[in-house]
Amino acid sequence: MTNIMTLHSRLRQETRILHEDLERAVQIDEQISTRGRYAAYLVRLWALYAAAEKSLRPIDFSPLGFDYSDRRRSELIESDLRTLGIDPLTLDRGMNLEAPLNRTIESGLGCVYVLEGSALGARAMAPTVEARLGLTKTHGAEFFWGYGEGGKLLWRTFLASVNAIDPFSVRAEQVVESAKATFLFFQRWLPECREKITSSAVA
Repeated sequence: MTNIMTLHSRLRQETRILHEDLERAVQIDEQISTRGRYAAYLVRLWALYAAAEKSLRPIDFSPLGFDYSDRRRSELIESDLRTLGIDPLTLDRGMNLEAPLNRTIESGLGCVYVLEGSALGARAMAPTVEARLGLTKTHGAEFFWGYGEGGKLLWRTFLASVNAIDPFSVRAEQVVESAKATFLFFQRWLPECREKITSSAVA
């Protein structure tokens, strides 16, 4: 049986090493080992998500059938930080981070692929966060639990939009390059990554 290449499968293939490097460097199990480490990790994630989502604001995804403006992951992190006694208003939004520019729907799709893929990974860890730290989908772990059925619908609509693009087209190339740039953005600015990433892609 011949496997048919889709843009989603191409994204997974061409960002696999970057994805694995990021997971290995972050060591999420350590980040959720105590409430203190968890809170510090959320602050860093919040800065990254806030910067990346800011870069997506000029893009209108409605022609593709979804509205990303009402699915801001940074807002979930802000709620979690408040539960943990940290006021996001006292933090420097974006902490002067400059995410890769997104000026087209294609570059926006590449960025959303990384952000929403990360959110899916977080959802898989949510039960562990609850068991270990006593934090739930309504109390301190909203980011990890995500938007529930709304988030699943967004992901399905997103994948349909991505896979409607010829995986070997110029448009597809723009999506893939944006996804790579977003992974590199996370790698460069998560402190856990700076001295652990070994991939030549971040040199």
